[in-house]
Amino acid sequence: MPKPPRMSGKKVGGSRTLWMVMCALLGLGLLSTAVDFTGQFSTQPQQALETGQRVIMDARSGKIFRPDVAIAPSAANASTTPADSAAAPTASFDVGEEETPAETASPPPASAAKVPSPPPAITPGDTAPTLTPTQDQEAKIAPPTGKNALVMAPAPEVSETTPEGVLPKRGGKGISPAQIYSRYFTAPEDTATIHFIVTGLGFSIDTLALARELPGEVSFSFSPYGTHLAEAMNAARGDGHEAWLDMPMQTEGYPQNDPGPLGLSASLGKEEFSARLNKLLMAAPGVVGVILPQDETLSLTPAVFSGMLDVLHTRGLLVLSTHPNRRLQELGVKKDWQDTVLRSDVLLDAVPSEAAIKSRLAGLVAQARERGRLVVVLRARPQSLILLRDWLKKTSREGVVLAPLSAALLKPPPPPKKPAKDKAAGQGAH
Repeated sequence: MPKPPRMSGKKVGGSRTLWMVMCALLGLGLLSTAVDFTGQFSTQPQQALETGQRVIMDARSGKIFRPDVAIAPSAANASTTPADSAAAPTASFDVGEEETPAETASPPPASAAKVPSPPPAITPGDTAPTLTPTQDQEAKIAPPTGKNALVMAPAPEVSETTPEGVLPKRGGKGISPAQIYSRYFTAPEDTATIHFIVTGLGFSIDTLALARELPGEVSFSFSPYGTHLAEAMNAARGDGHEAWLDMPMQTEGYPQNDPGPLGLSASLGKEEFSARLNKLLMAAPGVVGVILPQDETLSLTPAVFSGMLDVLHTRGLLVLSTHPNRRLQELGVKKDWQDTVLRSDVLLDAVPSEAAIKSRLAGLVAQARERGRLVVVLRARPQSLILLRDWLKKTSREGVVLAPLSAALLKPPPPPKKPAKDKAAGQGAH
């Protein structure tokens, strides 16, 4: 068998050299490619930042996702952002947010670009900067209509002037402030009465305006801490609404639930308790009586509570207890006070929802007919006032009349006597 020809050493060396050159060129090509890719990965985030782009980088592979989707530039680099980047769609990768194209999004208002100046520094001894009045503070209470206006307060015949202020008192012939300041009312025969009292007024002018849209027979109760107390009471009484006073007193959760600087609690000394009670009555001239809180606990201290009721009875004011479960006998009401202390029947907005309030309103007429008299309390909330206003306008109340709260306790005054000359003239005519 013939042997293959042997290659010379010179040819073998040339082949090896050629192979090594080809491998080297191939390695350089691969190295260049790797460098290009590495440079692209390193420059893409930098380019994205310079052009206002948002990118996502895989932490393991370094892969860039959606590097060409621009986001709104910040104020710091707005001057360096290319003009065409503003037209690019805005992408958001935050959870729960919706991607919104920049061309459809409304531009921010000019005022948003303004940076507010920092508040002035307050050094010890300086006064705090004056706050800008709110819209409610700038508004004014509408003047009273004068229709069915009640007696102006304080009326001299039922007032006691002291160095600290004017207090209510019983006048001559047994007349009381409750009688003087109440709205005149006489119920027709064979009819039931329903009495509404709105509590918590005196803070909001808008809420007071809404309450004043209610009929004059609806009574109002004002907080002694109200910012518009005197003006609000005068306006309401000028419209014919009876004025009552919310009594700040010890309630469930006391002392964590603080009734305020005028609050009445069993822990007060006798002098301090009396001084606070007087301040409350001085702050609200013209009230028919007081409203006790729904969750009051002062009555659990009979000695203190009875002392307060005694002062109110002596001064000729009425008292309404709004506690849902405690009867008058449990409050320690004496027989002498039974004509001045009353308990409410319904808290209209105990559950402050439209459905619950409408449900309670729907049953009021039937309850009033069954009981003959129904006292309904509601808070000064726009929703409650609007629902009551609409109900009074649309609901038929056959056999039930709307009456002021005082009419639930005070006996109607006797009819005025005819002048003697009229009687003589009538006898002479026969």
